[in-house]
Amino acid sequence: MREWLVNPSIWIMLAIALFIIEVFTFKFYLLWFAIGAFFTGFISFFWQSPMHLLFIFLSISIILLIFARPSAKKWFAKKEYSQ
Repeated sequence: MREWLVNPSIWIMLAIALFIIEVFTFKFYLLWFAIGAFFTGFISFFWQSPMHLLFIFLSISIILLIFARPSAKKWFAKKEYSQ
């Protein structure tokens, strides 16, 4: 039932899809989940526990969303005004 969670290709495809959607929305929400999916895809080559991989994905994504999003938003807003 949860075999797809341990497939690295699925995680990488999810990361690419989330990144493409983020490019069109540019709200800095999906970018962090794309990064989390990418790292989870890499980790899934070595670790095959579906629940642990899901926990890793959510942990990385939420931590990046909380801590990196505000900085990235400020950086891009500052860059936009300087042009």
